[in-house]
This record gives sequence, structure tokens and C-alpha cells, in this order.
Amino acid sequence: MRQGMDRTSQGEKGWPLQRVQYWDIAKGIAIMLMILGHTEAPVMVRGAIFSFHMPFFVIANGYFIKSYDIKRTFLRSARSLLVPYVIVCMLSAVIYPVVRSGDGRY
Repeated sequence: MRQGMDRTSQGEKGWPLQRVQYWDIAKGIAIMLMILGHTEAPVMVRGAIFSFHMPFFVIANGYFIKSYDIKRTFLRSARSLLVPYVIVCMLSAVIYPVVRSGDGRY
């Protein structure tokens, strides 16, 4: 086994999955920078952190994505995102007029 990689579990067809340690370290550093960015750090430091930390997470996680069925993934994502959104919108449409119907205050 190469340095920086350790065996974690079995993948497709029984092949061992391996973690790439330097990606884990890089993601850990990015998480720490994200936490630092949400503190009272100087504006320039926060600006520098926010300029790259989210794109880094997308790139780092997208690098390891496996091939997948786009239709199935879209339908699953739509179901898990749109259903709660529609429910909250409908509840808001019912609750807002009731709360607002008083003397004009919330």
C-alpha cells in the first residue's frame, strides 16, 4: 500500500477502497479556515477565506464522485428538496394571513 493511503472498506466488485490522506488533510484545513472565517477575524482574512473555501469543497468532493444515474439522482434530489419547500410555502400561505389579520402588527 502506498504511503498516505489506508484501506477502509470494499468498493464495487470487492476492490478495496482507499482514502487519500492528503485530500483528507486539505479538507480538514479548509474546514478550520471556514470556522475561522465565521469568527471575528479581520475583514481581509475573512474575504480571503470566503473567496475559495466553498469552491474548494465542491472541487475536492467532485473529484471523488462516482458515476451515477443522472435521472435517478435528479428525482431523488427534487423529492428531498422540493417537497419540504412546497410544504413550508403552503404553511406560510396559511399562517401569514392569520398572523397578519390582527391590527397590522406581527
